[in-house]
Amino acid sequence: MPIHAEGKFTVADIFHGSWRRAWKGILFLTVVGLGLLVEGAFLSRAENGSGWRGQWSLFALGIFLIVYIWPFIYYRAWRQVKRTPNLQGTVRYEFGEDGYLMTATHSTADIKWTAIAKWKEGKHSFMIYANANIGNLIPKRFFQNTADVDAVRTLLQTRVKKK
Repeated sequence: MPIHAEGKFTVADIFHGSWRRAWKGILFLTVVGLGLLVEGAFLSRAENGSGWRGQWSLFALGIFLIVYIWPFIYYRAWRQVKRTPNLQGTVRYEFGEDGYLMTATHSTADIKWTAIAKWKEGKHSFMIYANANIGNLIPKRFFQNTADVDAVRTLLQTRVKKK
């Protein structure tokens, strides 16, 4: 029996999917920003208030890297929802033994389990990858109940080969 999921994408869905996809890069930039703040503090302490004033540029760059990334990801999610026609209407998924069917406002895709390179599960969604870099986001809130989420997880675990 097929498992159905449907809904309209929100900015929060895309934001969570972007975070899930790019968390390593976000973590790297945050660590670099923190490192710049520490280096600026060290230089401020070492100079005792005199000498090189370049530590302020380190503070500014560190704060920029830490603070900028979050609004940037949110803006990109908002822009993607507003500019992608398939994300503006209702998207339907039908999961079965052979694969899943995705039907959106302007397109339809029939994806077999053998075509899936990998999949990941987050707190809010599944990411199903046709290749190592391009994933299809499926929010868990699209499912009718948690039993359907569990059934799709079981399908993915049994049908998608580990690579």
